[in-house]
Amino acid sequence: MFFVGWALLLTVPYWCFCWPSPTDYEALLKQLGFPIFVASLCLPISVAVGRFHASKQRAKANTLTVENNAFNNYFAHRNHFMEHIGNAGIPKEYEGFIEVYDSDKLYKTVFPQNSLSEQNFRINKSTYKAQLRRKLKSLYGHINTFVIEVEEGEVERDHEEFEAFARTIPHAFGFRFSDGFAKFYGDYAKRTNFTFFSLCFLAIKHTLLSVHAFNHIQTVGWLIETEFEPYLTSLEENEALINADAKAMEYMVWLLTEDKSR
Repeated sequence: MFFVGWALLLTVPYWCFCWPSPTDYEALLKQLGFPIFVASLCLPISVAVGRFHASKQRAKANTLTVENNAFNNYFAHRNHFMEHIGNAGIPKEYEGFIEVYDSDKLYKTVFPQNSLSEQNFRINKSTYKAQLRRKLKSLYGHINTFVIEVEEGEVERDHEEFEAFARTIPHAFGFRFSDGFAKFYGDYAKRTNFTFFSLCFLAIKHTLLSVHAFNHIQTVGWLIETEFEPYLTSLEENEALINADAKAMEYMVWLLTEDKSR
C-alpha cells in the first residue's frame, strides 16, 4: 500500500475525468510509466519481506526444536542410565557391599559435558583426570581422619560412629556401602588377603569402571586404573594405614557379631 499510495500521488497532475482519445494513449503511457513502476515495486518487495519473515520464523522454530530435542533426549538418556546402573552397574563380586546412592552425581561423573541444552557424551580427559584426583583426595582425606586417630591412640568412635564413617567413604563418587557391608567383608576376608580399606578402593574402582561401560562414545578406563593405583599401592606400604586397617577390622568383626545377635 505504501508504494501504491505514492504511485497514485504521482499521477495527480495527469488526472482527467474524461475518456482519452486513441491518439493520446502513447503520451499517457509515457507520462504514467514512472508511477506504474513505483506501484509495481510493492510486489517483489512484499515477497522479499514475506520470505525474510518466514525464514526468521523457521529459524526460531528450528532452534526451539533442537532445544526441545536436547531437553527430551537428556532425560531419556539419563533415565536409561539409571536403569542400567540399577540392573548391571554394580559388579556381581561387590553386590551386597556397595550401592548407588546419588545417581545424579554418578551421571555427571560419567557424562560431565551432557546437559539439558546440549547433547555431548564426550569427556575432556584433562578435566576428568583433575576431577578424579580431587575425589580420590577427598576419599583419602576422609580415611586419613581415622588413620590419625589410630596413630595417636585417640580412637573415640563408638561402633555406630565407625559404621557411619565407613559408609560415607565412597560418597564422593555417588556410592555408599550397603547395610550388609560388614557381613560381606567378613565373608570376603576369608577368601582373600585384602584389608578393609583396600577392599573399599577396589570396590569403588571396579564399580566406577562398570558404570563407565555405559558410555559407548568414549572410555576412560585406563585413566581410572592409573589414578587408583597409587592409592592401592600406598595401602600395602603405609604402616599407619596398615595399623588403622587392623583397627577397622576389629570394628568390622564387632559389627558382624552385632548383626548376628539381632
